[in-house]
Amino acid sequence: AQYLELLTPNGTPADYGAPGSAVITSLYKDDICPLIRFNTHDIAAECLGESSFGLNLRRIRLQRRP
Repeated sequence: AQYLELLTPNGTPADYGAPGSAVITSLYKDDICPLIRFNTHDIAAECLGESSFGLNLRRIRLQRRP
């Protein structure tokens, strides 16, 4: 299991809908030793609402790099 956070460049949580860097924390240390928390440097934003499949779930939207 992993915990995903979207953080601003100064390390604070990104506002809803605002892009942030995806930081993942591994909740089980035997999954990817010795990495416990790492920054993927992928830019993403949280989005709510209905998906194209009609599901109303929390999800992330990756931002394309120029």
